[in-house]
Amino acid sequence: MATPALRRYDSITNVIYYLFILVVAWWMCKPVLAQNWILIALILASEAVVILVSYVRFGKYPATHSYLAKFYGVCLLVFNAGSWAIIELTIVALVTNLEIIAIHFLMSTPPVDVKSIFAMPKRQR
Repeated sequence: MATPALRRYDSITNVIYYLFILVVAWWMCKPVLAQNWILIALILASEAVVILVSYVRFGKYPATHSYLAKFYGVCLLVFNAGSWAIIELTIVALVTNLEIIAIHFLMSTPPVDVKSIFAMPKRQR
């Protein structure tokens, strides 16, 4: 049974997993990542802003799990494809994180498993 606390731990595990992917990508594709370090820093900063907004707004780690976040997770698995992949990944990351931030500002309770900003429960707005 998925509880809000369990979903938050799942989110923390996802972040750790994606950081390991970044380390592996650095080992495998260091020249491409070094060439696009600003975009990588922008992705990491947007992730930090999502966490910060969630803590400031609700005092909890984010556990939104939107469809865009799932798509973003799949996109993170595409490395060793060149700079174009990092540019597209940055766009997906920023759009995803903007949606999650918007969900956090629109909800009156900490969001858990909100599929999209367009599918937010009316009772929690």
